[in-house]
Amino acid sequence: MPTNRQKVYVSLKKDIMNGTLQSGEMIADRPLAEKYKVSRTPVREAIQQLRAEGFLEVEPNIGTRVATVEENRVAVTYELLGRIEQAGVEQLSNAVLGSLIEPLTQLNAEYQQAIDNSQWREAMIIDREFHQVLLRRSPSRYASKFADILRTQLQPTEIRYYQQQFPKKIAAVADHTALIEALNAEKIKKAGRLARRHRMKQARALDAFLE
Repeated sequence: MPTNRQKVYVSLKKDIMNGTLQSGEMIADRPLAEKYKVSRTPVREAIQQLRAEGFLEVEPNIGTRVATVEENRVAVTYELLGRIEQAGVEQLSNAVLGSLIEPLTQLNAEYQQAIDNSQWREAMIIDREFHQVLLRRSPSRYASKFADILRTQLQPTEIRYYQQQFPKKIAAVADHTALIEALNAEKIKKAGRLARRHRMKQARALDAFLE
């Protein structure tokens, strides 16, 4: 049975990953303890673990907040994310590829539908899930973890970008399709390169957007 610390940790991480807690948002143990109906000790332990993992950070003389990234580091962070995703994809085994094609194809179709329906927030969430699914089967236990941290830190910029550029400059569907086709053909190295190239394109687009 999960401990109170584990329950709080899972709930907090989920709220961070789905955007309920926004990057840069301050958190404190007392209101969280009241929310989860536990003592402050398991809340503090969960916060400490999330800080160690990079999802939370300490603002000196202020408190703890959801991790963020400065605008002048956005492009570099996307490039790093691309390298992590490339490494994670290139470690996939042929044995797991078959189980990836269907969910990735379905998510890409849902992404296209969200674009067609001008649902920018849904499109952003689906895009994130697409990349999460891609790395969950990687034998590298760190690839998915580090990618999640970076995506969390990039979230405020992504929200602004999707809000202001959607749908005219959102063109990930074709990139996703090419990646799926490479995986389906068991061209894992090519899929890894495509994953990184996709992130590099996003880095350039966001860099131009922030200028």
